[in-house]
Amino acid sequence: MKKLFTLLALTLSFSVNAQMSDNSVGTSATGSNAVAMGKSTTASGGMSTAMGKSTTASGDMSTAMGRETTASGEYSTTMGRETTASDYASLVIGQYNSSGSSVTNNATSFNTANTAFVIGNGTASNAKSDAFKVMFNGDTTVSNDLTVSGDVNISSDARLKSNIVSLGSTLSKLLQIDGKYYEMKGKQKIGVLAQEIKEVFPELVSEDDNEMLAVNYQGLVPVLINALKEQEDKISRLENLVEKLISKK
Repeated sequence: MKKLFTLLALTLSFSVNAQMSDNSVGTSATGSNAVAMGKSTTASGGMSTAMGKSTTASGDMSTAMGRETTASGEYSTTMGRETTASDYASLVIGQYNSSGSSVTNNATSFNTANTAFVIGNGTASNAKSDAFKVMFNGDTTVSNDLTVSGDVNISSDARLKSNIVSLGSTLSKLLQIDGKYYEMKGKQKIGVLAQEIKEVFPELVSEDDNEMLAVNYQGLVPVLINALKEQEDKISRLENLVEKLISKK
């Protein structure tokens, strides 16, 4: 009995160390200590795992699950349908993701500029998109409405800032911006156009990987504060002028 257990242990150890795959359904585990399960799966990265149908785990210690998913970044994990995790230690779920589908910064070592987590919501390989994206530096992108039941607090301590200067006069720039009614993603909305904001306050506009522009709406608050103060000053001076004119009569 002891010899039987020893033989089974050696057999299991050999199977794991020499890769595990089911060649009858086209699986391939060529990476060291790699595991491939399902149909037409490939685990070529060291200690990688591929399971499902036509999945590929090419990054070392990567995991690909679902259908036609690819985990090419080291320590990356992807699951769903045709999702790709190319960045180091990234996690991608859903289907047809855009962000993280190609290397953002580094596929083999940690970098805060890398994509950390993505929920893909694309509809086809030529129509990739994301519902949600988080970078390792904490930057987060939500592609649709965001509902928060509590307060949203933004760090604004003076001790965190440097090169602080007043915005000064903002009214003339603000008058160049026109509020709009518009439809976006099937919903009626009120807002501004990023292209107009970029002309007068370029610091409030950012551009994503698809060259789409976004506006930092909370950054408009100090602009409005200064414009209101400037307008109030003009009104005050006009009132004083009117009082002087009346007093002369």
